Formats: sequence, C-alpha cells, structure tokens
Amino acid sequence: MAEISCSFQESIPGAYFIWFYNDEEMSILRGVIQLTPEGSVLPLRTEEDLLQAGMAGKTKHLDSFLFMLSLGESAPEPDIVLQTSNASELANWDSYLNICFEQLKRIKAGSNSAILPMAPAMQEEALAEGLLLKRAVKSGRNFKTRYFMLFPDARLMYYTPKDSKAKGDVRHGEMKGVMQLTADFFCSDWNGKKYGFTVSDLQTTFYLSAQSSEEKLFWVGTITGVIRNLIFREEAMTDHFLEPQESVAER
Repeated sequence: MAEISCSFQESIPGAYFIWFYNDEEMSILRGVIQLTPEGSVLPLRTEEDLLQAGMAGKTKHLDSFLFMLSLGESAPEPDIVLQTSNASELANWDSYLNICFEQLKRIKAGSNSAILPMAPAMQEEALAEGLLLKRAVKSGRNFKTRYFMLFPDARLMYYTPKDSKAKGDVRHGEMKGVMQLTADFFCSDWNGKKYGFTVSDLQTTFYLSAQSSEEKLFWVGTITGVIRNLIFREEAMTDHFLEPQESVAER
C-alpha cells in the first residue's frame, strides 16, 4: 500500500473530489477522484468487512484504521482501500463521505429537499488566526471585531471575540459566519481603514482591518497563498481529466 496524503474538497456545490498527494506537504498532485451518487464507504472493522473488500484472511489489518471507498462500477477504479492515522480520523472520513454520497443521491433524484448539513470539518490546524475588524456586509456602515481562522481547505471562519470570563483554552466565542474561498477570490488593499484589505470574488466582499502592518501582510500573504493553491488545483484537475487517468493503485 503506497503512502500518500489525501485532501477532500467541494470544488463547486454538489461536486466532491478527493485529491491525492505524494506527502503531507501536498507538493505534488498524484491524482483526483470525483465522488459519484453510486459510491459508498465501508470502514474495515470486522473479518466480514475484509472479505467484502477482497482482503479475506488479512485479520492483521483490522486495527489499521482502513476503509474501502467504492465509486461505482463505471469508475476506472471502482474500489479503493485507504488508511487513516487513527480511529477518530476514520470516523470523520466515514461520516463526511456518507453525507456527501447521500447528498449526491438526492441531487441525482432531483430532490427539492433542503441540502444536508455537512459533517464537521476534519480537524486541521488553522493557517492563520486572530482578531480583525470587519465591516458589516449588508449595511456597509458599522464595524465589529471578529476572531478569524483560515483553514487549509480554504474556509475563512469568523467568530465573536473570546468572552473575558471564559476559562481554559478558549480562543473565541460563537461562530458568526464562514466564507468558502474559491479560485475566483483575490486580496487587495483597502484605504477605508488603517491596515485595511479586502477579500472578494466581486460578488461577496469582506472589508477587513488588521491591528498592524505586519499582521496585514501576514493575512494578505496567507490568504493569497491559499487562493493560488486553489487555482493550481483547478488547473491540475482540468489537465487530469484531459489526459488518460492512471490507476491510483499503480502509483
């Protein structure tokens, strides 16, 4: 079993992809898998699960945090066995993928029911976090201090500041919103506030202000880096689908 790193992304609403990289630094893209409504996920926890995955007799793998990802008979590689690092990650992937498959089935069936809520995001360290001044999106008049966190999957989440009475390792209050960055976003300077900058895709724009020039440079640089990575992934995905797809198992 080759050792690779995986990243999950909803590139556009209702289109889910798993990206395979050569290492944890995600420096070289090895392949892309698009989930389909016919797909399913099976954690390999029992001997019966191993038998279904074609791994009969390999009971040593029962505690290896494996799961089988099935993509449907029409896929170039219908079944793929993947390994996570621990039981928590296995449960996370299982929950997240099952929700995605259920949502894809609803979309295919033309269901008018509300879109299913997504599973909690896989635990990742924030690339950047801290207090920023944010202008109200609707009125454009008042400003409020929010605690922002930028994650590797391009979520820019913001919360109320930490309650002064809160105890323990508490960094923020309740979540107020999230902006899912895409390749269409960009950062630019904004002179409306000292150390101001914007994050925008021309449809939605956040007007933000940092607490110093150094913090502003850090935020703009980090957000721009995430956007550049999204652009790279989008271009790589296009190239990948234009070329004959190599089986992940052969890598």
